[in-house]
Order: sequence, then structure tokens, then C-alpha cells
Amino acid sequence: MGQYVNVSYTTVPVADESSIVLATDIYIYNSPLKSFANSNKTFEPKVGAVFAHPYPPLGGSKADNVIKYLASSFAAECCGVAYTFNFRGVVSRTSWSSKKEQADMITVTQNLLNNYPTVKTVMLGGYSYGALIAAKLDISLLPRSVAVCYFLLSPPLWPISSILTMSLSKKSEPNFTDNFKDKISEKETTSSMNGRVLLVYGTKDIFTRPSRYQSWARQHQNSDCGGKLTVVEIPDGPHFWSRQDIESVWENNEVCSFFNSLVDDNDSDSSLTEGDNMTKKNSI
Repeated sequence: MGQYVNVSYTTVPVADESSIVLATDIYIYNSPLKSFANSNKTFEPKVGAVFAHPYPPLGGSKADNVIKYLASSFAAECCGVAYTFNFRGVVSRTSWSSKKEQADMITVTQNLLNNYPTVKTVMLGGYSYGALIAAKLDISLLPRSVAVCYFLLSPPLWPISSILTMSLSKKSEPNFTDNFKDKISEKETTSSMNGRVLLVYGTKDIFTRPSRYQSWARQHQNSDCGGKLTVVEIPDGPHFWSRQDIESVWENNEVCSFFNSLVDDNDSDSSLTEGDNMTKKNSI
């Protein structure tokens, strides 16, 4: 767990189905500076993230070590708050279309933004199946003033994506053109992070070949959102990442640059002292 991160547990009720609550862990930055710890100031994060886990029927949950590492590292190094949660399929049944899982993630994201209204930028992140869900969210359901960016780790592309979401076409894949472009343009934010996408995959992913990821990337780089897409290929990287594997991802120069941009874009954070800013920039 990150050295400067506190973790707490809560439950988030699903608005349309009162009988369903989503188990959620909250990872939040804890300033190492005594001047802040001994003051009466309340930490007001400017950046937030929600990370979605792999496919529940195959054992995916918020207890996944990759998800826990991403949330802890994000909170510590971006001086922010990160949520991880269990899709409803962890304790009940996973939907065929993934629409209920999308509703789960939107509900959790709304909860984060309601509880931490100082968040200016929220990252929608996911690993494997969770990355598919993050990419499909209807971001028009989030406040227009909040910038949205994405972190997609090893999303299964077609045809695996169609099996997981019961869609027979390539529309089951993450798609950041057309509808995505329109919804991003509606955001009332000047954040340079708005609409940015970071895709990370390994060359030894057993579900999606590198050529498929490269083809997907070319398709989106030729679209209107291409300038906001960053693609990171990890040589010999797997689909099932170990702790050592995911640490190497986090230390990748392009990944560091992406997260540095997120920090820099919100550097006007008045709740952090100069020492905190030095701590976060030296740790990324």
C-alpha cells in the first residue's frame, strides 16, 4: 500500500435498485507533512479516479492486486482520491449486455464526485473487462464542469469483447469517436486532460494480439480524438499482470508523463503546500 495513502471501506447503493449496494474501497492521499497533519485543514483533492476490475464470473473483484496497486499508486502520486468497487456480479449475476455494470461504475463515480466536490478531473480506469466498461460509460451523466480522462489496461478487443458484452459487432470494443467526441465537447472545462486516453497493453496478451491493438490505435489516431490518445506497448507484457509487471508499467516513461500531466493540470490545488507538490512530483 502507498506510504501516504489511507484506505477506508464504504458501500454505495445503486439508485434504480435499492436492494443492491456496491462494496467500495476509498484510497485517499495522506500528506506526510506535519504542518498539514497538525492543522485543521481538510484535504481537498483536485483529481480523482475510479478503477474497475476484471470479469466477475472469472474471479474478478476489487481485491484484484492490480486494481489495488493502481488505486494506491494514483492516490499517493497524484495527491488524489481513488475508488475501487465490486460490480454487482461479484455477489449476484453479471448482466449479458454490461449495461448494469456501466450503471454500477457511473453510480460509484457520481458518489466520488458528490463526496469530494473539489475534484476537477476524474479518471475512468479499468483492467481487462473493467477497461471495457470504463470506455463505454455515458459521461453525460457526470457534471459538465468535471474533466474526464481514461486509463485502459489490457482491454480485450473483438472478438473477446463481443463475448463479454454479448455484442456481435466490433461496437463491443472501446470506441472514442462519434458519440464520445460529442459528449466530451459538451464538458464545461478548460482542462487539457479532458478526453485524453491512455491505453496500455502487453505484447504477450493471450486474448488480444499486438496487431489488433495497433489496428485499434490507428483507427482512433485517424479520428478527431487521435491527438488525445496515448498508446503504450509493454514488451513481453502479459494479460494477467503480476505485482512486478504492474510496477514496471507504472514506471514506464510514457505512463509517468501521462500522470504527470494530470498532476500539472491541477497544480493550482490550494489544499497542498509547496512541500506536498515537491513530494508528489519527485515520487512519480
